[in-house]
Amino acid sequence: MTDLTPEAAFAEALAAFQAEIPHVGKDLTAKAGSYDYQYADLTAITAAGFPLLAGHGLSFTCKPTVREDGAFVLRYALKHTAGHEEGGDYPLPTNGNPQQIGSAITYGRRYCLCAVTGIAPGGEDDDGAKASDTRAGSVQQPQRETDFMWLEDVRARLVRCGTPAEVRGLIGEATQVYAEGRLTVDDAKQLRKEMDGRTAELKGDPS
Repeated sequence: MTDLTPEAAFAEALAAFQAEIPHVGKDLTAKAGSYDYQYADLTAITAAGFPLLAGHGLSFTCKPTVREDGAFVLRYALKHTAGHEEGGDYPLPTNGNPQQIGSAITYGRRYCLCAVTGIAPGGEDDDGAKASDTRAGSVQQPQRETDFMWLEDVRARLVRCGTPAEVRGLIGEATQVYAEGRLTVDDAKQLRKEMDGRTAELKGDPS
């Protein structure tokens, strides 16, 4: 055991963790528009995963940072006490207010933690059916389902928008989320309709 390289010690620890990986259920219920959905938040995932990771000498870190090339990213890493680590950079939006950016950071932390450890919150899995769905005149998105946690948050922020410029900021954020494959075509269209309606309200357009 003592002859293991840092890379081998890391791999052994991760394999041991994954053999005991905790079940994280989608035990919370939320509503977004006409949707009811189950989800696991970041608090539930870290509460279930962090103690077990620590028991195997593993730790997870992430922080927002500006890279040398100017990109705004969430830099994350899964580290082992032997010295080896695996990680990467998750892109973050460069526009939006602090609340919008904070929401993107929270999503990124949850996404990166699950991706680098193998934690998979329980719930429905369509085995890629939505990814293979094609629609005339649309760009096919590599996704499994809409990110309803984000959708709920952005709808709440849309109601609080006080100017058309603030709505435009949300439209830009939604465009990025759609490009990441986190919105179905139908949900993206519905959200844009709601955003256009909110813009009309703020401009005093009776239509």
